[in-house]
Amino acid sequence: MSVRNARRPGGKAAPWLWAAALLVGLGVPGRASADGSAEAIDNRCAAASDHAQSLERDGKLREARAELAKCSEPTCPSPIRDECLQRRASVDTALPTIVLAAKDSAGNDIASARVIVDGELFAERVEGKPLPIDPGAHHVVFQAPGFVPVQTTWVIMQGEKDRRERVVFPSALALPPPAAARPAPALATRPVSPVAPAPAQAPQFWNSTWFWGAIGAAALVGGAIYLSSGQDNGASTIHLQMQVPH
Repeated sequence: MSVRNARRPGGKAAPWLWAAALLVGLGVPGRASADGSAEAIDNRCAAASDHAQSLERDGKLREARAELAKCSEPTCPSPIRDECLQRRASVDTALPTIVLAAKDSAGNDIASARVIVDGELFAERVEGKPLPIDPGAHHVVFQAPGFVPVQTTWVIMQGEKDRRERVVFPSALALPPPAAARPAPALATRPVSPVAPAPAQAPQFWNSTWFWGAIGAAALVGGAIYLSSGQDNGASTIHLQMQVPH
């Protein structure tokens, strides 16, 4: 039956027919994904539910809770959505929470402390609010500007709520002493070796006293021999010849 033929007495169309025609023209909003396929939404919801179940078995309750939030959205099919809502409530009950505090040795709060759990940032600041944490053993490091980091180990029980954990930074981080001024490098100098005195030259033998003394003695001896010979004929004549080097 067309809208034009479905008329009330008096020639007016029934109001419900006009409403139906308007809905058909504008389109009725339904479950649709970004690609326009309801099947794609169903697949994503089912995948999130399955992934959450695997995370629950591994004790990763925080990640499981995030996956259950995906499959609890109104666009998911009712059976999947209802199941995820029930499981999410169960995870919320099992998920532990912890309240952190940090102080210095004088008892003052240190709100700027950062908390690292198992190598990942857990809290940027210590604010005294309950924070969700997975059950099990965890290696924890507290860091604060100007303080030595504090390391500890937590063993968190499943279902434990608002557990209080406080750390005390024992002492402020000692600052290194200021670097001393380095002395100016000494200029390289070449060692001066002492000047050795010139070796004394040996005096030449004809300039020595003993040489001329010997010559004078020889002359005296020669003159005495000559005078004592007493021979008139002059047969034997002693000639002394002396050659002095120049």
